[in-house]
Amino acid sequence: YGNATFSNQTGEEIGFDSRPLAVASGDFNNDKRSEIVIAYEGRDNVDIFVAYKRVSFAEQTRYVVGSYPQSVVVGDFNNDTRLDIVVASSGSNDVSVLLGCGNGSFAKETRYSVGSHPQSVVVGDFNNDTRLDIVVANYYSNDVSVLLGYENGSFAEETRYSVGSRPYSVAVGDFNNDARLDIVVANSWSDDVSVLLGYENGSFAEETRYLVGSYLQFVAVGDFNNDTRLDIVVANYYSNDVSVLLRYGNGSFTKATIYLVGSYPQSVAVGDFNNDTRLDIVVANSWSHDVSVLLGYGNGSFANQTRYSVGSRPYSVAIGDFNNDTRLDIVVANYYSNDVSVLLGYGNGSFAKEIKYLVGSYPPSVAVGDFNNDTRLDIVVANYYTNDPGMSSILNTGQYNRGVITPNFTMPTINGYLECHSLDDFEYLAKKILLPHRFNYFSYQVGYRCTYQASREYFNRHLKIIPRALTDVSEISLQTTIFGHTYNNPIIIAPTAFHRLAHNEGEWGTAQGATNAESIYIYNWALSTVSYYLGQYHAEFNISVEICPKWLHVYVSSPKTLLEQCILLAEQHSFKVIVITCDHPHNRVQSIHKAAFIQAIDRKQHNELTGLMYTPNTKDYNDAKLALEYGADGIIVSNHGGRQVDSGLSAIECLKDIVEFVNGRCEVFVDSGIRTGTDVLKCLALGARGVLIDRPILYGLTCGGHKGVEAVLNLLKKELMYDMASCGLTRLEQINERILYKHRQ
Repeated sequence: YGNATFSNQTGEEIGFDSRPLAVASGDFNNDKRSEIVIAYEGRDNVDIFVAYKRVSFAEQTRYVVGSYPQSVVVGDFNNDTRLDIVVASSGSNDVSVLLGCGNGSFAKETRYSVGSHPQSVVVGDFNNDTRLDIVVANYYSNDVSVLLGYENGSFAEETRYSVGSRPYSVAVGDFNNDARLDIVVANSWSDDVSVLLGYENGSFAEETRYLVGSYLQFVAVGDFNNDTRLDIVVANYYSNDVSVLLRYGNGSFTKATIYLVGSYPQSVAVGDFNNDTRLDIVVANSWSHDVSVLLGYGNGSFANQTRYSVGSRPYSVAIGDFNNDTRLDIVVANYYSNDVSVLLGYGNGSFAKEIKYLVGSYPPSVAVGDFNNDTRLDIVVANYYTNDPGMSSILNTGQYNRGVITPNFTMPTINGYLECHSLDDFEYLAKKILLPHRFNYFSYQVGYRCTYQASREYFNRHLKIIPRALTDVSEISLQTTIFGHTYNNPIIIAPTAFHRLAHNEGEWGTAQGATNAESIYIYNWALSTVSYYLGQYHAEFNISVEICPKWLHVYVSSPKTLLEQCILLAEQHSFKVIVITCDHPHNRVQSIHKAAFIQAIDRKQHNELTGLMYTPNTKDYNDAKLALEYGADGIIVSNHGGRQVDSGLSAIECLKDIVEFVNGRCEVFVDSGIRTGTDVLKCLALGARGVLIDRPILYGLTCGGHKGVEAVLNLLKKELMYDMASCGLTRLEQINERILYKHRQ
């Protein structure tokens, strides 16, 4: 409204069938109004929204791009004064260039191959020919792709340059003042930045690495000490700080100076917040629900942070002058509270209390621009949840209203789980609900599915139950003892990743379902609902901290610093067992196995961890022997649902042999292919202490959130109790091989 208050969001009933990941804006039809381009998760298109009538946006026009677009930027690639678009697509390993026609429409994409899983894209003129070029950070191939632009808006074949491990964010700037753009890349796994100095012909020198914090998420550049040399700032996710690297005149950088910020910084932006001609920093802290403002002294150092509360899980931050008072303000997209927070600047580096405006569900990205050409900055937000309008535009109207705007849509609910009477029903319904690429990710089995089919065949054809009738089964208990602790049932949720792909409740929904069903939940370290990882779910979801029994899973091939942090988290947040998986031969050596176990055992001697479990990918005596030598208290016999080796042995047919081999020296568990309570009974009869369930949990989560997870677990327990009663059993310790026909002594 001119005083930085905003009108109600406008959805314009813009419907999408996937979740927006990235948003950018620009004047695509030269009408002096900013339009919007949005890239979506799991889709092969971008949508363009053209402003009209000065107050809203026309229906979207969809343009095909590569699969899984991750990042989008705009620029004039053919020097025709019309803005064009470039999109980096991680699924198809390419960038799509769409040339603008000047009327808000775009020509058909032209694709250019880049590295593996491109994560971030930016543009700049790298060879000083007045034509924009492209640089892409490739997450899995650990390099960047540079594509030099031609005069007609086409691009040369990529040139690749190696950088650090898992590059996540890229930026450009002239770091050595030679009038040639250079590249800086934030490497999330190697905890450093790679700087590549540019040559006059658009090629780049070999990287120079600079250590910064832990698990880099975002990199930005600016001249922080007013020496006309660009410096670097990086948001470090795991170390809860930002690193500032000042530049020397030769293009090299000083050792990083660390400044503490809030919990798990996700995004960073730079601007002059107190009008002293010195750049300042603002950081969005995703887990402490605030932003940190660090005022610059002009010599490259910064004052201690000042924190300002915003909404829940701020993911993205942008800056702009929303009330036209020549003072920069802040806008933040809050992922969990489904709103944006606007903090007006006072001009002295401090900010007013946030003003919130509700938007769509789970906004991960925010951008600003004057979308109705009234000289006031407006806000556009990408909404992640599938059934929401997909985009919320908030127009700056000049009216003073500090109230919270009510959205004109409600979160859809799914109750299909009520109609599911078997785990096959859950799978069938989940396939109908999920986007195909998500269901395929969860259900994938390698090759011709021989390993998975072998599991089902063994359960159904080779293990026959002997019923018994003349016993009293009026009271049945599923209570069991694992590692000396009593649990209410032997059914355990196996560690799986990316639960948010199944349902917006993510890992919280899985944990709540496990709590309601009184089951153990093994948390995967790669959580998609990451706030759960530090126990902050109790504040966000209004539930008790002490919920289901918690075990923590890590991969033995994970970086050492990550393993250390995971085990430390287990100590701090009451995880009782560490589950260590070594399942794939890539970059794996025996010494790594041993070091990981020794590390965990050392922790165990000084805290309340009650168990260490090892998950081998094969069912081999040698693996079991090594696990015992390394100090494992338990072994999970698993083929990981047949995801890795086709024509492999099923876990169930190897279970008895492993149980006999360990001979009571540790407890044995099993997973893979378990689909009924009858399967659970057969596993227990062959000596398993507990049974892990994986895919059905994700299908239940898809069908009904935490209630769907609870329904899956309760169905298995109900079937198990029924089959126990059929065999004349009332307690788990009564279950043995005598109930199985071919195994009866």
